[in-house]
Amino acid sequence: RLLCVSFSKKICLFCGLCHQTWNECVKNVSFGVERNRWRVLTPGSANAPILALNLNTMLCLAGTEFFPNLRGRILLIEQMDASLVMEERLLRQLSLMGVFNEIAGLIVSKPEVYDSAGAPFTYDDLIREIVGARDYPVVTNFDCGHTVPMITIPQGAQVKLVAETIGCATFQFL
Repeated sequence: RLLCVSFSKKICLFCGLCHQTWNECVKNVSFGVERNRWRVLTPGSANAPILALNLNTMLCLAGTEFFPNLRGRILLIEQMDASLVMEERLLRQLSLMGVFNEIAGLIVSKPEVYDSAGAPFTYDDLIREIVGARDYPVVTNFDCGHTVPMITIPQGAQVKLVAETIGCATFQFL
């Protein structure tokens, strides 16, 4: 995030240094699973534009001209309240719409409020079951959305997501 200090200089709230643009800071910064406990469900790598969307709000646009074009993009979905009952419905709808066949990568943020609703499985288990085996990276528990810390994601920014093995992922703005 940039805070305007004058007409020509900005102070980055991320690193505290002066930059002319956001990219001068974030293009050289990588975030990793070790610090934030991100989880890799499917290894892989993707270099693509990212769309960060609230899952519930996005699906309100399904079937309309306003539903985003997700083909070839990394999809980051976030929810404030994640009840497994509702998450299953929403993720199944995405699956039935063919979204998981079009995207280049999937990131699921960690929810602010998680409710297992008494299910004998976890949120990650649910995502694995619905998304299935893919050749693109799938990372969960990501720090974006209604969470602290929160990485701010510029819509459409080119990013590189590398999920090399279970438990090792990097996310980088390009």
